[in-house]
Amino acid sequence: MKKKLTLGIFAAMAVSPAYAKEEVTQLKPLTVTANKQSQSLDTVKGTVLVKTAEELQQAGVETVEDLEKVFPGLLIRTRGNRAYAGSTIRGISSPDYYNPSVMLYVDGVPQDSAFLTQPLVNVERVELLKGPQGTLYGRNAEAGVINIITKQATDKSQADVGVTYAGLTREAKLSASGALVKHTLYGNISLKRNDNVGQIKDIGTGKKNIDDSTDFMGMARLQYAPENSRFSAGLSVSHEDLDSNEEIYLREANLKDLEYNSLTDGKYHLDREVTSYALKMDYELDHSSLSSVTSYQDRKLGRVISSQDYPEKQASLSQEFKLITDYSARLNSLVGAFFQTTDFTRNQPGYPGYYGDSENKLKTNSYGLFGELNYQFSSKWDSTFGLRWSQDESKINYARETPNAFGFDNQKTFNEISPKFSVGWNYAGDNRIYYTAAEGYKPGGFNHAVTSSSDATPFDSQTSFNNELGWRSYWLNRTLSLNAALYLINTSNTQIYVGPVGQQVIRNAGDAQSYGLDMDAKWSVTRKLLLSMGLTQGRSEFKNVKDPQTNADYDGKLLPYAPQTTASLSGRYELTPSWVTGKLFVNAGVRYYSDIYFNEANTLKQPSYSTVDASMMLQMKNGLKLRAFVDNATDEIYRTSSFVFGANDVRSTVGQGRNVGLTAEMAF
Repeated sequence: MKKKLTLGIFAAMAVSPAYAKEEVTQLKPLTVTANKQSQSLDTVKGTVLVKTAEELQQAGVETVEDLEKVFPGLLIRTRGNRAYAGSTIRGISSPDYYNPSVMLYVDGVPQDSAFLTQPLVNVERVELLKGPQGTLYGRNAEAGVINIITKQATDKSQADVGVTYAGLTREAKLSASGALVKHTLYGNISLKRNDNVGQIKDIGTGKKNIDDSTDFMGMARLQYAPENSRFSAGLSVSHEDLDSNEEIYLREANLKDLEYNSLTDGKYHLDREVTSYALKMDYELDHSSLSSVTSYQDRKLGRVISSQDYPEKQASLSQEFKLITDYSARLNSLVGAFFQTTDFTRNQPGYPGYYGDSENKLKTNSYGLFGELNYQFSSKWDSTFGLRWSQDESKINYARETPNAFGFDNQKTFNEISPKFSVGWNYAGDNRIYYTAAEGYKPGGFNHAVTSSSDATPFDSQTSFNNELGWRSYWLNRTLSLNAALYLINTSNTQIYVGPVGQQVIRNAGDAQSYGLDMDAKWSVTRKLLLSMGLTQGRSEFKNVKDPQTNADYDGKLLPYAPQTTASLSGRYELTPSWVTGKLFVNAGVRYYSDIYFNEANTLKQPSYSTVDASMMLQMKNGLKLRAFVDNATDEIYRTSSFVFGANDVRSTVGQGRNVGLTAEMAF
């Protein structure tokens, strides 16, 4: 049934009386800032995927988590609730929510790990960079970077309003921008609210939709950019407030019916507040550009488990300087310096008669010097040499009250030198072959959630050496783009969780290897029909890994949250009839995931599954957009995480089911 539905959608899109006679549209070259400077995507020596605001809108992407829909090979899964989410690229993920392998940037500002699943607000485009990015970005990134660029205000005043009403979601958003002083001072403001209705029934109380949530996000920016001036600056502030009941762990017997019993399994609640401030300054010299990004982010979590509070808070201050210099038409460089300090506090309630209340404080100072030198040997050959020095200082202070009181202090410093080399060859026009070798690094530290005195022992840094051989090409008069990359990643000192659930700690336990193939293609079949495809095929497995506590052997087991295959196919067709004063688009997409394991022993998994999305969008000339959509049309029930609670009692969280709705937006 699912295969028939998917094939039917794409077959309908391809039906047109003049299909073979329609004009074709060439694929336009994209300019990206993935390498911290504007350049054509065709010249980047690495895997970079880009989606514009229009593409995100047509795919129904509203949060960072939704980027799975448009970026093949990217896996973002909440593991309980959206504050504890993990992301995977090429098999590299992090079991530690607080120390991710994939970094998220918004307008050059590194984001708190608990804010990975934030709403997308006023976005211009999103770039996904696969592989280590430590020689380009201040905050180190072992597996990749998600780079979000928001829209900048101009002299032209603009405003957008939109509302969505669907079976599982409600949304309202507003943005406005323009010149406060023409050619000099600009401002913009954006507001967004999302209400998730919920889909799970409480069989203990009879209540429906108990996993509901409300998420509000606001952002404002003041931009000083005088015309013909070398200096520009921008000051921004944002605030997010999440009130959620989403953290519900279903028993296997109740999974298909989406049922939960709060009387026997307890109630959960999550409050998340994130406030961010950022100051960005740029100065243009004759042959160089100097930039500074200063940011402060304050995050508070209020988590309730069975009527007990587990609050967390973290404050982060970061500073990045970057200098880009063009020495000649063939030689340029980027050098940068980065500093970040974070203060984290987590409180845990005691259990009367067994142990007392506790507080864990962690302070981390991170320093980085990084840079790249790019040299073009000829019109066809170019190379890049990069290097990064990192130092991470981690300090822990833990105290638990009576009964069974104990406490400890400890600290450790981690240093790493991470090199990079790449070479590119434009063998025919924009067709390009490249090779990149780079080291990735994830610092060591201490556990944020302390369970015993063994947490006084730090875990060491994890390093990975990445090899990538890539091919970027255009065909059929630049109406078809086809990109592919072979990768091999060897990871040392793999960080994993060991011990029973509820008492787990991060430890180093051997090595891992990931290898495979990435592919993506875009084909402008006609002026009205556009097809996109993505495929990742690989294997990520442990090598000589044993649990240091239980001595369990994981050699050859697949890494958690690393499916061997992901595939996507999407299409957009313009079927505008003569009576429509605008454009009418039909969009459809299908995504496939092979088995996803949730633990190192590979005993918990989500079997392979597919999801289908479809929509129809009407774009009127007066600025009105109407979009009717269905997400997860086949109503696939799939696990996003699982764990064993006691003897063979598997509990899981699930993804969103079928969601049918309508969106209306107006641009002024």
